Amino acid sequence: MHLTSPQGGRLHNTHCTRLHALLGDLHRGGIASEMTVTKADDLLSGVEAVDEVTRCRLLIAAELVDDITWLDAALKASTKRVKVAVEASGRPSPRSTGSARSVRG
Repeated sequence: MHLTSPQGGRLHNTHCTRLHALLGDLHRGGIASEMTVTKADDLLSGVEAVDEVTRCRLLIAAELVDDITWLDAALKASTKRVKVAVEASGRPSPRSTGSARSVRG
């Protein structure tokens, strides 16, 4: 499955938001600083599934971590494909030129 950057970016943000909420439910305070997959894994490994609700939250959180890891790789690959295509076209990337039209009134 190929994702465009806007699609993948939105999905990535949605998954991170959901994971952040689950981590807050599983561990008081969740992750206070910038969330990373490593930090989420570390926090999840310290949570004991004391009841069915906690077990389900842990499973969902682990799935979200896996999805975020996949999305990171997919977005990186998509960015690389776009870069290769732009370079092959021989035309400068619109983002790399730094120019913008000015409107004068």
